[in-house]
Amino acid sequence: MDTFWGLSGTAWTALYTVLTALLLLTAWVAAGIAWGQWRASRDAVKDARKAQAEANRPYVLVTAEPSAASRRLFDLSIRNIGKRPALGGR
Repeated sequence: MDTFWGLSGTAWTALYTVLTALLLLTAWVAAGIAWGQWRASRDAVKDARKAQAEANRPYVLVTAEPSAASRRLFDLSIRNIGKRPALGGR
């Protein structure tokens, strides 16, 4: 029987089969990790877009303040403290 480094052809075939299975398992694990990272980055982009939309929306404050004209009167104050104008009735 022919041998190479003390292993027969059948032993080398078995070794290559095991190594191929390990490489396939490694590729499968790497694909799973890549899939998880892709999902995490997709969720991060969605959260960033939501935060950006929230930061740019108008914030309208309505307060009743004591009037300088009389103690029985009050001034109704409406202020937009957001970055965008308050349009419509949403």
